[in-house]
Amino acid sequence: MSKIKTKKKTVKKNKALKTIILIANSSWYLFHYRSKLISQIKNSNFYPIAIAPKDKFSEKLSNLCQLVQWKITSKNSLNIFSLIKPFFNLLSTVYKLKPYIIHSHTIKANLFVSFLSCFLNYKSVLSFAGLGSLSNKNGLQKIIFVYILKTIYLFSTIEKKRFYLWLRNYERTIFIFQNIRDKSFFEDLLNIDNKSEQLRLISGSGVPNIYVQSPTSVFIREKIINTNNLCFVYCARLLRSKGIIDFLKLSRIYKKYKFYVYGEIDLNSKDSITKSEYLNYKSNLSNVSFQEFKSNPLLNHQNDQPVLIVPSSYGEGFPRAIAEAICLGFPVIASENACASHFNRNQVFITKNCDAESLKKKVIKIKKFIKNDQLRELLIESKKFIEDNYTEDLVVRKTLEIYEEI
Repeated sequence: MSKIKTKKKTVKKNKALKTIILIANSSWYLFHYRSKLISQIKNSNFYPIAIAPKDKFSEKLSNLCQLVQWKITSKNSLNIFSLIKPFFNLLSTVYKLKPYIIHSHTIKANLFVSFLSCFLNYKSVLSFAGLGSLSNKNGLQKIIFVYILKTIYLFSTIEKKRFYLWLRNYERTIFIFQNIRDKSFFEDLLNIDNKSEQLRLISGSGVPNIYVQSPTSVFIREKIINTNNLCFVYCARLLRSKGIIDFLKLSRIYKKYKFYVYGEIDLNSKDSITKSEYLNYKSNLSNVSFQEFKSNPLLNHQNDQPVLIVPSSYGEGFPRAIAEAICLGFPVIASENACASHFNRNQVFITKNCDAESLKKKVIKIKKFIKNDQLRELLIESKKFIEDNYTEDLVVRKTLEIYEEI
């Protein structure tokens, strides 16, 4: 049985307010990406409740809204039997809470919500934060991945009228994608008209105001930039598909430069570097500073000359770190995959390949831009592009409009 935990001294829910449940595979996800949304929900005609597994961000999330602990592992697994107990745990919890809307995030949570919202006839919003590592697999894993997406869509578009009568209802669920690539893949897979109002495009969670309001970078405010003072930053889990190995290989090429790693190993992912590998890198790479996870790490480098590097082949949705770096006026080197149709070569130094030699070519190009006084203008225009299109306020407003509409 799920025990509902609330912050002490929390005012009891106003029964006139409609409940919105936000579900994710971790409390960290909801706190990191949905804090502003939760705050705005509380200021609207809705009452937010979060459902997520317990982790070190659970307490912070419970200070934002009512939090219900969901007992599910975040480990990537295709074993259906390991999902049965977490599903019924979630089903029981949602049944008791009787929400107006369920808003879930990530593939696994979306699969569960598609089932329970179908059985219980609840409206749902399914956010796909990138199609993840399975989208790049082949063979049996790719077949299973496609089957999962089709299953999500099927159960999200039917509802129970009577015990024996099930009918199609395409208006019961809205699907949110973070980039055009993922949205188009879903449309083609299920033969959905690309003009369908059922599928929406909202670019991630948006750039927080703290980045928009921060002072401009050294690259913008200083007329003379010494390329010998560049440093390089990586902000992500320490997964091979996120490019951590290539980033560390680059540090061996530029030994006189400082490299910063903000991220942790993921014991639940086979794609993560191991603890022994981590300790080996930490002891042998003297120019690399392993900082583990930190909130808003890029803000630590406003007086430096940082270059954010995102050499990811992972199925990214909207890598917020790229937008945050651009908003601060930092140059960014990123893979085509990481840019995911959000950014072009006028805003990011895009590389087709993610190996260290390809990254090195982009570093050389940035140095050339600095020497020829071309970087400053590029960064100023790119910063304005982010402020006009990808702010957190804009994303929250679009999401609240969907809640009102559905």
